Amino acid sequence: MASMLRARPLEEKALTARAMERSVLPLFDVGALRVPIAETFPLTEAVAAYDRFAAGGKLGKIILTI
Repeated sequence: MASMLRARPLEEKALTARAMERSVLPLFDVGALRVPIAETFPLTEAVAAYDRFAAGGKLGKIILTI
């Protein structure tokens, strides 16, 4: 899920960021949440990684490694 904060006042953005730090980020530390990874590419294959990204149909992040 996602949220667009662009139109929100700066104060509301700051409160939201603090709430995320308190309530959500700790869940990553204990392994309760994870970021799905669709595929990993070495940096030398950045063009292939972009092609994979542009193709759509993926669930997760495209990662470049160095």
